[in-house]
Amino acid sequence: MLRRIALGMSLLTVLALAGTAFAGNSAGPKKASSSINLMLMNQAGTTAATTAPHWGDTVTFVVSTTATTQPAVVADCFQNGALVYRHYGFFYGDWSPSRNFVLQSYGWTGGAADCTATLYYMNPTKGTEVDLATLPFHVDA
Repeated sequence: MLRRIALGMSLLTVLALAGTAFAGNSAGPKKASSSINLMLMNQAGTTAATTAPHWGDTVTFVVSTTATTQPAVVADCFQNGALVYRHYGFFYGDWSPSRNFVLQSYGWTGGAADCTATLYYMNPTKGTEVDLATLPFHVDA
């Protein structure tokens, strides 16, 4: 499935680190070792730092992969089975504002959601997405 680019926000102060996912996926003749970690950037409307993201918070991901491609992350969030948030971040080359994921959208105006971040790259010869690691996470209201 082709992915569309979404706009990110500027980098904010790092407050906490949470969650880890690891996966090995066939990326040609060798297996790629990959990981994705959730990192809280700021916490909107909260009075104290926590390790769980809340609606409106800004998060990013710390990614690592031995795949020799250009890694990206897509995060999808659902409320009652409906997709309310999707954001794409590019984790190669120079730092990009797309790496900041603001956990809110026009369709997500509040409340908790269940999310999944997927570390992937596009196979240049087939034009297909190759998933390297996934990280499910919950966003509190």
